[in-house]
Amino acid sequence: MKKISLEWASRFIEGNVKISINLLPNTLLKIPNTVEILLKYVKDFNLHPGQIIVEITEEEAISHPEKFTNVIKKLHYFGFGIAIDDFGAGFAGLSLITKFQPEKIKIDRVIVSRIHEDGPRQMIVRSVVNLCRALGIEIVAEGVEQAEEWEWLKSVGIELFQGFLFSKPSNNAMLKIRFPPLDISAVTLF
Repeated sequence: MKKISLEWASRFIEGNVKISINLLPNTLLKIPNTVEILLKYVKDFNLHPGQIIVEITEEEAISHPEKFTNVIKKLHYFGFGIAIDDFGAGFAGLSLITKFQPEKIKIDRVIVSRIHEDGPRQMIVRSVVNLCRALGIEIVAEGVEQAEEWEWLKSVGIELFQGFLFSKPSNNAMLKIRFPPLDISAVTLF
């Protein structure tokens, strides 16, 4: 956890805008008092926990699931948002959803890439969309690079996206976001 990142981000946050902090699951276990440290940083920069989303990456195995679940519950208790990052690319998969109720999952780019051409991945994404709707979990599609991917994902009800199609990553800059033209006629639905 870098204090400087929260300090920098706090200068730009207004209203309902939120800051995402990506953490490996075991970071929450290895750093003593992680939640208290986050609370202190949030207070130092005149933020509140509801403005922070802790994104837990799925790319690391969780060494102590019970302790991890307790930390997540503590984050929830203090009002932090929780998201599962890189969903579908790592160790935990659906088990993370069963252990705690995240507010958001971010479907990994490995699943999103060329999804408009891949029936099996389309079926998986449709299932994830249905599951998340039933549980009240918001979905973000990561790594959207082609308009056809974006159009297909929108057609199954995904409304939040990130990827090069919209903007390239940048440090310390206001990003220009491009909105691609919508042409559903080129999308293959299975």
